[in-house]
Amino acid sequence: MVYWESHFYNREITFLYTKNLRFFVYKKVDLSKELMLIAVNGTLMRGQPNNHIMLEAGAKFVGDARTAPVYRLWNITDKHPAMLRDEHGGASISLELWEIDPERIMEVFKKEPPGLVIGRVLLDNGNSVAGILAEPYILAGSQEITQYHGWREYQSTRDLRKI
Repeated sequence: MVYWESHFYNREITFLYTKNLRFFVYKKVDLSKELMLIAVNGTLMRGQPNNHIMLEAGAKFVGDARTAPVYRLWNITDKHPAMLRDEHGGASISLELWEIDPERIMEVFKKEPPGLVIGRVLLDNGNSVAGILAEPYILAGSQEITQYHGWREYQSTRDLRKI
C-alpha cells in the first residue's frame, strides 16, 4: 500500500493505493494556523523604534532580504521610509522578512503612518511577499534616498553627517 498526503482547498487529502484499488479520504484542515511572510523596510525592523509592534503581534524574524532592483525609497519627514515600485528607475532595497499570523497583520498595519499600504513586494530571488509600500501622494516634497539602498543605510550616513 502507498500512502500520500496533500493539501488542496483547505482539505487534507490522503491518497491510499493498493495493488488493484485506489481511494482517498479527506478532512477539512484549519489553515489559519499557517503564517504568512511580510517584508518590512523601515521602523518595524529590528532595532528600530516600532519593532515592538511586530513583536506584540507575535511576528517572528525570518531573515534579511533584498528587493528586486525595481523600487525607489523616500525619507518621509525624517520619521520613516516609503518604498514605491519603479520598473525603470529602481534599485534593490534592503529589508527584513517576518512571519506573522495573517489574522494579526492588521494589528501591525493600523499602527503604520497614513499613506502606507500593504502590497506585493518582489524579492531579488524572484519570489514575492506581502509588504509595506507607499501611496504616491506621500512622496511629494520628500527626499529620495534610493541611492542608499535601505533605511538603515540611510540612517547611518545621516548620523555620520551630524558629527
